[in-house]
Amino acid sequence: MMNSIPYWWRHAPPTPGKQQNVQSNCDVVIVGAGLTGLSAAIVLARAGKSVQVFDRGIAGAGASTQNGGILSGNLRMGLTASMAAYGPDRGLAMYKEAIDARRAFRDFVNAEGIKCDLQYNGRFTGAMTPRDFDGMKRAADEENEALGVDAQILERQDQNAMVGSDLYHGGIGRDDIGSMHPAKFYAGLLAVAINAGVTVHDNTAVLNVLDQNHVETLRGNVTADRVIVAMNGYADNSDAWLRKRVVPVTSRIIATDEIDTDVMARLMPRMGTFGEARYLGRYYRPSPDGKRILLGGRDVLVGANPAGAARRLADNVVAIFPELRGIGVDTHWAGQVAYTQDELPSIFERDGIIYACGYCGSGTVWAPWFGRKAAYRILGDERARSAFDCNPPKTIPLYNGRPWFLPFAIGYYGVRDWIAGR
Repeated sequence: MMNSIPYWWRHAPPTPGKQQNVQSNCDVVIVGAGLTGLSAAIVLARAGKSVQVFDRGIAGAGASTQNGGILSGNLRMGLTASMAAYGPDRGLAMYKEAIDARRAFRDFVNAEGIKCDLQYNGRFTGAMTPRDFDGMKRAADEENEALGVDAQILERQDQNAMVGSDLYHGGIGRDDIGSMHPAKFYAGLLAVAINAGVTVHDNTAVLNVLDQNHVETLRGNVTADRVIVAMNGYADNSDAWLRKRVVPVTSRIIATDEIDTDVMARLMPRMGTFGEARYLGRYYRPSPDGKRILLGGRDVLVGANPAGAARRLADNVVAIFPELRGIGVDTHWAGQVAYTQDELPSIFERDGIIYACGYCGSGTVWAPWFGRKAAYRILGDERARSAFDCNPPKTIPLYNGRPWFLPFAIGYYGVRDWIAGR
């Protein structure tokens, strides 16, 4: 029988913290104790600010410890399209900032000594059709020239150096994209925050963000100089304004049963990470110990049948690696990612409240980065500048926080993937 507890929690399960008194006054209140919230809190506490972080559940029990642990820092829009949509300077700056964000993650882990199975074994993004591959080659050439990255073009006959599958029509390799164990990373991040003097209140919901200086919590009201909202895909009724602008999307992951070492070496020669060039692309990787495959994708059934969604993901494993036919699913789980209408990571202010959200499934890199950016804003530090500074996102028509349209949208993009792959 399939387990529904995240694989990562076997090694570093989120646990309730010691309950502390809610202070009625502090310098900064942060709503959400995920990667964004804690990253902001660390910078602020080290600058001498008194910081209280509130989370309605156990700290870290959301997407912060339930993601795939792939450090892509992806942007949904390609470099050329970004430059066309936002202007050459800003479009290029967004991609340069993604490089900085990836580097900052690695530097932080090393500087703080966080043991989270951080590895840089390369990432392969597979082309589903020859036409996809032609576009990917052009994009890789553009990024190599404009950004100085080393995006490696792998023809179909060469791709087995990274992936033991004949499904793809070539792909792109990147050595600057790594992986980590998200629950171990979060445990380390939380320890750093607490050691810096941050007060974390888990199981303490924020009931209402009254204004830029006042929040109402389950255990008392707090007055602060500034407020940061860092809920991303877990926005709730405490901020009805935000819920109309951010769409939570369920991303489900499975961990297979253990696979023989020689088979894993054949399927994933470099033990790197993997993605696909399609609308509903799957992402996958080996477990840090190299014994299982972890594969994720958007929950096509949108939570209605979790076990069915897990079996569907197992079928996807076999579609990529046919020799694994009959492979069992050890466990499956799901977390919420968040999209705004323009599908860009966003940092903005509204009535003095700072928001960071909309990571579009790449929050392992973007959430810590924007958490620090939010903190620098409060400190008046020039490092607050970002190419992703924006006006508050627009409301989504006919949307009030309940994403009723997701089954239709996912079905639509699934059909487009099917047509493109014929």
